[in-house]
Amino acid sequence: MRRLLFLLGAAFFLSPPARAADCAGVGFADMLWVRFAKAPGDVAFTGGKSRIAVARGELLALGVISDAQVCAEALKSGRSGWLPNDSLEKIVRINDTGSFVGDWRRGAAALRIDWRDDGRLTVEATGAGSVAGDMDMRDGVGLFYGEGVDPENTEAPGCRVRMARGGELLLVRDNGQCGGGLAGTYASVRSAARAK
Repeated sequence: MRRLLFLLGAAFFLSPPARAADCAGVGFADMLWVRFAKAPGDVAFTGGKSRIAVARGELLALGVISDAQVCAEALKSGRSGWLPNDSLEKIVRINDTGSFVGDWRRGAAALRIDWRDDGRLTVEATGAGSVAGDMDMRDGVGLFYGEGVDPENTEAPGCRVRMARGGELLLVRDNGQCGGGLAGTYASVRSAARAK
C-alpha cells in the first residue's frame, strides 16, 4: 500500500502542470498587455483535438503565458491555440498614437479614428455595433468608454473597447456591452487599397 501511495505521489509531482485555461485567443482582459509576434517557420497550435499549422510569417497576437507556452491568435484567420513562447519572433507593438488615425474596415464593420482640435483622439464605429466618442491612449492601447461609463470603475456596466496596433492591423476587443460585434481584426483602408 505504501509503495502504491509513493508511486501515485511521484506521478503527481512529475506530471506537467495543467495550463491555466483553455486558449480561446486574445480577449478583452488581455488587451492591456497584448504582444505581437510572427511565426519564424511553420509551427502548430497544441491543445484541442487537432493540430492546426501556423504559416511562416503569420502575424499573431499573444495573450497569457503558461508553462513556456503562450496563448496565440492568428490575426488573419482568427484561429488560436498554445504555441511555444520561445519559438516566436516577437515584434514591437506600435505605440505611436498617430498610427491609429485613419479608416479601418473588417467586413461590413468600419472604424474611423481621427484627431480632435485639442490633440485627443475620437472614434466612430459603424456596421457591427455603433459607438462614437473620445478615445484615450494608455501604453499604446486605445481605450474607448461608452457614454456615461466611468473609466475608473471597472465593475460599472457599459461599453468599453480596447485597441492595439500590430503590423498593418488594428486588433479590437470589447467587453460585450457595446451592442454588436465590434471585436475583430481591422485592416487600414489605405492598406487594403494598396493590396488591390
